[in-house]
Amino acid sequence: MSDEAVLREKAREALAVGRIPACSPQRTWGGRGAGVSCAVCGKRVGPEEVEFELEFGVLEEQARERTYHVHVRCFAAWEFERHRFQAQRDAGSSNETSHLPPASSGVEELHLLDGELWIDDRKLYPGDYNRAEPGTADRRVWSETGCTCVLITSGSDVIG
Repeated sequence: MSDEAVLREKAREALAVGRIPACSPQRTWGGRGAGVSCAVCGKRVGPEEVEFELEFGVLEEQARERTYHVHVRCFAAWEFERHRFQAQRDAGSSNETSHLPPASSGVEELHLLDGELWIDDRKLYPGDYNRAEPGTADRRVWSETGCTCVLITSGSDVIG
């Protein structure tokens, strides 16, 4: 099983047991690890690593503000799986999801962290950046080797 598949499984588990919310965070911060456990994989995020700190405000089920720390790659896995989790929950646990995304309702930014990614006929490498304007859609997005990226999109977009 690939590292990405393992992280996605850990993200699904974290969502299923409520260790991390499936909703969008109010704020996302990035920086050096704070030395606390990652909410997705459970491993320590040390100061030699980059982490994301996810701030959710007041969650109804916990009645207090919550902050979660995650590795960058764990964030990517959680972000992907939380959209699937929400879509399955909203569709009554159907396993079918559309792989043809609708046009973006806002600016969409992609930062490729690891691996290679094709967007239509353009190949991206680690460190590459892609910006899509509102109302545009990609015909095909895929990776031959697997990849890790950070996708920043509109809160009203649905990722299937």
